[in-house]
Amino acid sequence: MSLQFIFGNSGSGKSTYLYQKIIEESMQRPDGNFIVIVPEQFTMQTQKDLVMAHPRGGIMNIDVLSFQRLAHRIFEEVGADQRSVLTETGKNLMLRKVAIREQERLKVLGSRMNRPGYVSEVKSVLSELMQYEVSDFELQEMERRTENRPLLNAKLEDLQVLYREFLSYRRDRFLKPEEIYDVLCQVAGESALLKNSVLAFDGFAGFTPSQLRVLEELLVCCPKVYLTVTLDARESAFGKLQEHDLFAPSRRLVQAVSEAARSAARRMGGNDTMFLPPVVLGKTSLPRFKKGGALFHLEQNLFRSRRQSYGGIPDEISMHISKNPAAEVHFAARTISYLVREKDLRYRDIAVITGDLSSYNNYVKHIFPQYEIPAFVDETRQILLNPCLEFVRGALEIVQRDYAAEAVFRCLRTGMAGFSADETDELENYVLAAGIRGHRKWKKTWEYRPAQRREEALEKVNAYRERLVERFEPFAEKMRKKGNTLLFYATALYELLRDCEISRQLQERAAQLEADGEMGQAREYSQVYGILIRLLDEMAELLGEETMEVQEFTEILEAGLSEAKVGVIPPGIDQVQVGDIRRTRLAHVKILFFLGLNDGWVPARGNDGGIVSDMERELLKENGMELAPTARENSYIQRFYLYQNLTKPSQQLYLSWCLGSSDGVVMRPSYLVSNIRRLFPKITVCEEKEPGSELWQTTTRKNGMQYFLHGLQEARMGNVMPKWKELYRSYAQDDEYRERVRKLVQAAFSGGAARQLSFSASKKLYGEVMTNSVTRLEQFAACAFAHFAMYGLRLRERELYGVKPADLGILFHRSLDLFSRRIAVSGRDWTDLTEQEETILMEQCVDEVSEKYGADALHSDARSAYTINRLKRILCRSAWVLHEQLAAGSFRPSGFEVSFADAGNLETVNVSLGGHGRMHLQGRIDRIDTAQTEDAVYVKVVDYKSGMAEFDPVSFYYGLQLQLVVYLNAALEMEQRLHPERVAVPAGIFYYRMQDPVLEKEAGVDEAAMRERLLKKLRPDGIINEDDEVLELLDHGFSGDSLVIPAGRKKDGSLKAASKTVTPEQFQTLSRFARRKLTQLGERMLGGEVAPDPYEADGRTPCDYCDYADVCGFDRKIPGSCPHRLEPLGKDEVWIRMEQELKQEASDRSEEAQRKSPELSEESWREPEEALRSMHMEETDKAGEGE
Repeated sequence: MSLQFIFGNSGSGKSTYLYQKIIEESMQRPDGNFIVIVPEQFTMQTQKDLVMAHPRGGIMNIDVLSFQRLAHRIFEEVGADQRSVLTETGKNLMLRKVAIREQERLKVLGSRMNRPGYVSEVKSVLSELMQYEVSDFELQEMERRTENRPLLNAKLEDLQVLYREFLSYRRDRFLKPEEIYDVLCQVAGESALLKNSVLAFDGFAGFTPSQLRVLEELLVCCPKVYLTVTLDARESAFGKLQEHDLFAPSRRLVQAVSEAARSAARRMGGNDTMFLPPVVLGKTSLPRFKKGGALFHLEQNLFRSRRQSYGGIPDEISMHISKNPAAEVHFAARTISYLVREKDLRYRDIAVITGDLSSYNNYVKHIFPQYEIPAFVDETRQILLNPCLEFVRGALEIVQRDYAAEAVFRCLRTGMAGFSADETDELENYVLAAGIRGHRKWKKTWEYRPAQRREEALEKVNAYRERLVERFEPFAEKMRKKGNTLLFYATALYELLRDCEISRQLQERAAQLEADGEMGQAREYSQVYGILIRLLDEMAELLGEETMEVQEFTEILEAGLSEAKVGVIPPGIDQVQVGDIRRTRLAHVKILFFLGLNDGWVPARGNDGGIVSDMERELLKENGMELAPTARENSYIQRFYLYQNLTKPSQQLYLSWCLGSSDGVVMRPSYLVSNIRRLFPKITVCEEKEPGSELWQTTTRKNGMQYFLHGLQEARMGNVMPKWKELYRSYAQDDEYRERVRKLVQAAFSGGAARQLSFSASKKLYGEVMTNSVTRLEQFAACAFAHFAMYGLRLRERELYGVKPADLGILFHRSLDLFSRRIAVSGRDWTDLTEQEETILMEQCVDEVSEKYGADALHSDARSAYTINRLKRILCRSAWVLHEQLAAGSFRPSGFEVSFADAGNLETVNVSLGGHGRMHLQGRIDRIDTAQTEDAVYVKVVDYKSGMAEFDPVSFYYGLQLQLVVYLNAALEMEQRLHPERVAVPAGIFYYRMQDPVLEKEAGVDEAAMRERLLKKLRPDGIINEDDEVLELLDHGFSGDSLVIPAGRKKDGSLKAASKTVTPEQFQTLSRFARRKLTQLGERMLGGEVAPDPYEADGRTPCDYCDYADVCGFDRKIPGSCPHRLEPLGKDEVWIRMEQELKQEASDRSEEAQRKSPELSEESWREPEEALRSMHMEETDKAGEGE
């Protein structure tokens, strides 16, 4: 019945001394029992250490247990409490059920219980209350004392409700994990095993009150108890406790255990022999640091109040800075490769710990294999996003959301529902295009055929529909039934899993992953189905007879799944161990890499205490209720863990931090860095180079790709390095890498997407006679690749059900066209209609058009109804505005939606392309207005726009805004044919913007003035013939600013400078230049130009809203990839440029007529740049002659 402490510094050999002592005593007393108790995650390593240390290589009468395993061992022996012990998942399930039942009584926590992870947070607080033995009465008392703190008071009230119900719920059948210690204390005295056992506690930094009570019972029952404590041998274990002291956690542990021992002694009659003299190790030397040096100095001085600086150069400690966490991992990997290759070390001699494992573990898993380094990442995997669990959650969501598309495809995307990826894509495309919602639509045969889909495609998706309904509808029908038990729902879910053969699919995936060397993922896939079935069993056992709805069942299942984790054991012996500061047990480490020594990671940021904040915890502590440590207390505890980890390596310590996080956020080094630099003034900090920037960083063919890519970028800029050429040749001769390298080189020098099609390919793609629209030519002028993707390859974004901006534009046009035709049929003039008649007629037209166009989408919901009402409002206002604009002058509509095809063989729309092809333009003019005099017919073209469109002569010059001028040319030609006795004269080209402007109401402004402001706001934009006769015909006798055309007069009658007018000669220039531009663009298009070469003007590029930006390969970051800048031109300069180019063209045509034009060959269409690039590729290929 005795207790002996074993004190010593880190590295003093406490565990070795303890294990040796236990082994010796076990050999002397073969009939005795010896139990070594360690934290749960240390059990396997401790067993290994004991076996390796035992002379006979076995430990027959020595057990290695955790606290909980000890309890179960005793329960089995004495036949104690037979209740099932709740797992952490079971606690989540039970707490979720209690929270649902007590929802009305929870003032603060109730509304938050549906948040992801919140149930686990509440469970954590309740576990704290149990571990720190807070009673229901104490909670009540604390609630009374915090009445002046409303929020904390409400939290305590809610916690008391949950705590009381949680403790009492199914108490007759289930035991909470925290209650195990209570039961153990009750039955420990009955155990013969304990009475004949020597106990040894190792690896603990502290005990909870519940564990201390168990320890007291063990001190009463067991003949001898050993306890190792990390403590500086130069300091007293029983001195005054100071919170900021490095060994404060150890002293707190000693004080608590000593008090438990004294209590045990009092129970045994005040026996003073309870305490044996403590063993103090490390007074003279530390076995781990036999040679002394920098590591020994670090252990003796780190975080000490009286520290000394190291006089020499610390060869055993080095500091390194990298750009980001990925670069840090590269540094660690190449250094490990060097150590194993050159220093005769094994991988198991090396460990890596990080300040924040979540920021590094994925990089380790990806980068270490490139260096062929075997590694074990010590973590528990969250499996909530495993395909199996996603399938389950998706299936339940299908039921709850009545076959919503998101739910259906969440389930199908897992690949476990019997649908391939291609089948899922086809089905999803159709469902999104057709707006399929609700199980009733899924049960009926689909008849809607979206645009550009064939009949066979409809038959195929209907077959998919039948398969899906056959698979999920039996399950959905069961789950829809109300008022069933949890067991009923769990059984239905299990049957779905069985019918879909989920277990077999997971086994196959696990086998494939194992074959691919992905051992960690393979173990996850092999375990996840068992975890799910055990969860369903636990739910059935806990809550099986509870009646509930499917929503509640889903919430309880989600609470269980959120706690599900997979623990992975090391798959091999010789491997680098990777972990974090607190969880990972480092043993026999010679080399340690500490990555992520950055502020925020070391020390780790707290979460402000969770549900109960740190400030509230301090307040509770002042009132006598102690819970888990606050963030401030944890910072001191973290220092202790840092000390333990930094003193683990016996040969070398590498300290590393990064300049920025993975997402580019600037990071500062941890305070630990400055502490180390003060201890070692002569230490140097090495700034690591970018991975792949130097050839010496290459250690394997896999990581050599980093340097290869770096060299490839240099080669692309013309700097071909000799070392890189050798590496290239090596890869080119390797069967495994040859094809990959070829594609990389091709991508580097191809400039992204293809730059040129052959002449014959263009003719096959676009036809001998190209049929184009003006919009298409404008697209080509903006970016040839976007045109090629849209009209050549016919790539389209996925069609989505609903009203899109393009649909609104079509509805605007069709409604106005129908409105205009109805007026024409009635025989009345547009200006004869009253405003009320216009409104009634326009609303009828909108209703008729919307019924015919996309019927379901336009009448599917309230939002669509609002859209139609807004459409009516805008169009009714537009009808009134157009009425006023026509009434102001003499122009009247002569055609609506006039098609080029209806006008016959117009010269304007048939363009000859240099004798090598022709182009026929298609188009539809929204409205042509005319006004006639004795000798002339004046023509005005109006194009309706639903956006902010303005005519810009500079954009016209560059081919980006040809539409209005081409339409005017066609309209003039058509009107000339209709009126051969008169001359067709251009009056103007206009954009009418169909908008719904908001005007501010001003005091004293009457309705007439408001209407004038509205007319001015909706005045069309464009250009006008400045001839006075034309202006009079457009707006009779206007003065000041016109309300119907973009022009204004000064007081002397002359036009204002802001008026958008041009001379008749300038209209001729526009007409001729438009024909020239059409020919140029057509010839370039037929010539096969498809390069991604967008323009840039005033900071804008067509890439800003391009659907093909992700596939063209154009990237400003790639050298040589920059948009061609359009030269900014002044108002007068653009007209001069157009006239000069037209004169030059006329001169060139005159010279060309004197000689015969040569035939156009395919080769003549190739750009010089392509030939240069081909030469570059040939030179590059010479570097890999062995290929």
